[in-house]
Amino acid sequence: MVRQADYLLGWLDEIGVAKAILVGHDLGGGVAQIAAVRHPERCAGLMLTNAIGYDSWPIPSVELLQRAGDVVARLPAAALRPVLASLMLRGHDDFAVALESFRMHWRCYARPDGAAALVRQARSLDVQDTLAVRGELARLRVPARVVWGAADQFQKVRYGERFAVDLGTRLVRIEGARHFTPEDPCTSCCPWGFGMGFAMLLVPLLRNIPMLVIGAIAYGVALWVLNIQILGRTVFESFTSPQGPNQLFEGLIHPLIFGLLLVPFFLGRSLQETGRSATRRTDTTADRTPPGSPDPERPTQP
Repeated sequence: MVRQADYLLGWLDEIGVAKAILVGHDLGGGVAQIAAVRHPERCAGLMLTNAIGYDSWPIPSVELLQRAGDVVARLPAAALRPVLASLMLRGHDDFAVALESFRMHWRCYARPDGAAALVRQARSLDVQDTLAVRGELARLRVPARVVWGAADQFQKVRYGERFAVDLGTRLVRIEGARHFTPEDPCTSCCPWGFGMGFAMLLVPLLRNIPMLVIGAIAYGVALWVLNIQILGRTVFESFTSPQGPNQLFEGLIHPLIFGLLLVPFFLGRSLQETGRSATRRTDTTADRTPPGSPDPERPTQP
């Protein structure tokens, strides 16, 4: 997993991205944590959803696979079908999505060495990778969000609560959702990820209270467009049906509540960026002052 974090950062180097918001689910959440802790200067924000962490993994079925790997590796690939199907069904709250996910994943193992490949993957998992960074999570000074399917049987919601405490944020619970929150139809992950990106884009522009309020209201309006006008007309038709939520109420509540509640967050980030800019200007002035030159901040003695 440490190597995967290196691959991730190497890929960002390759495409010319110096700093990025890292979003991780399950094993990807572990990779995001390691990358953020080892290179905080590359992390503009961190979002975790039903991610591994601390000692939450491997789950019992994977531990069994690790122990019985010598036997499992010799099985025909078809013997793995019920195992993989069970994981997909237990991890999704939508049967159709679970079936589609199973079909996509099964292609990777429907070959003569599929069982051996699965065993190699299971045995490469090492809980020490996340235990090694657990103490550093609370020291990260980046915007963070934790979104969790509360009915997850694999990564229990108590780990989401622990992440929220360590990262200094609140836990967004998706009641009834299971493990695969990015795949199952829900609206919680998308708006939170959208909100973090919107916030990071606005931070350099927000220098005073009026601009903060305008930026927050703009975020609320953009969130309303995403939730109601886009998702509501394409994925969740109940949002825009006559029996759904009141459209006038939603149009007001998004900018006035969801938007303005972010003003304290925007203010803190804006002041932090302003302080950093002032520090950089001071350092640059000091670097350019020739040795022996009078200090421009100190009056010259007669």
